[in-house]
Amino acid sequence: MHLLHRFRCRRNSLHHCHQSQNTIYPVYLTTDVDLFLDHLDSVFNVTKPNGSQGASRALFKDHWSFDPERDPNGVFVAVERSSKKIVSSVRVYNRHIHLNQLPPAHHATGGIGDVATNLQHRGKGFAKKLMKMADDYMHDTRGYKFGILHAAPLAAPIYASIGWMNVNMKNLAIETTLADVNRGCVAGSVKEISFEKGGKELELVKQLHSLVAPSILGSFARLDDDYWVDYIGKNNDPRRTVTRLLFTPDSTGAEKVEVGDCVGYAICEILRFDLGNLMKELEAGSSASGSIINIQVKEVFCGKVVSIDETGIVSSVSAQTPSELSNSLSHLFSAYTCGTFEIRTKGFRRRFDYQIEPSCCSAACGSTGSHVGKHCE
Repeated sequence: MHLLHRFRCRRNSLHHCHQSQNTIYPVYLTTDVDLFLDHLDSVFNVTKPNGSQGASRALFKDHWSFDPERDPNGVFVAVERSSKKIVSSVRVYNRHIHLNQLPPAHHATGGIGDVATNLQHRGKGFAKKLMKMADDYMHDTRGYKFGILHAAPLAAPIYASIGWMNVNMKNLAIETTLADVNRGCVAGSVKEISFEKGGKELELVKQLHSLVAPSILGSFARLDDDYWVDYIGKNNDPRRTVTRLLFTPDSTGAEKVEVGDCVGYAICEILRFDLGNLMKELEAGSSASGSIINIQVKEVFCGKVVSIDETGIVSSVSAQTPSELSNSLSHLFSAYTCGTFEIRTKGFRRRFDYQIEPSCCSAACGSTGSHVGKHCE
């Protein structure tokens, strides 16, 4: 769910607030960032009822370190006087967002994230006060006309009570599985994406993203190469195995693509918790034929090369036809869904061939063809 909040003008900004034995203030110093990350880990890195683990400090560290637009002044925390520990937090992620191709091409905005309050301090109003401070920061300091956040349905009424409004997503979505695509109908190759700054593969991926992303309501514009290289290319969640794959006509990747070639890329994640359960079943002697492994398609974009500049870098792409899109998806998803696991137990080595059915992906369809438009941030 996406919630959009348009700011109202206010005369006074809330910078400091004292309540009982706690003080609320913005994080400024680099040393405080470590305390902030420790706090997020304590709130989110807990064992869930099914045995899986919540988000850990490593993920939030990547979110901070790899974000070229991070701003310590946009992190707000409630600190307990006696222990000096953070008990509640809100962070503003500075971003540019697409609004269904409405001019301008993208809009500067603040994304609310890292809303976290320790269990024993919930219900005291800390998060609400911090949200107001974040509101002031976005409106008064950054000059944003609106903010955005993603919330679960159960949390939506809470945010609505402090002025946030629900925005319905109106993208055309197509659900597809391996059975719906023609696997391997045209030759092609899939390899890991090289996110080298200025490299041919990164430039190709950027062209594919820019072809579709502006038409996806709520998608973020990626204006900085460092964001691509670090936040997209390196950011990893320890709970998941992340794979970033590029589809081109041959194994050279973007080195030898030509005008008219069909290309695409996908970023997918597999939960290590699912893989762990599978391995436990195998170790117990089970065939694991009934095991389910979910693949989360974070983003997948496909297109056709239109032009290449004098240095060999793809400079523009267009939409693929439905049959071309089917072939591109086939190659990309086949790379994720077929392979071999190898586990070692009690001195023996066992190999297990697997085939997994991926989660659905979204496809945006234009008048001149079809192009994939799955996008998550």
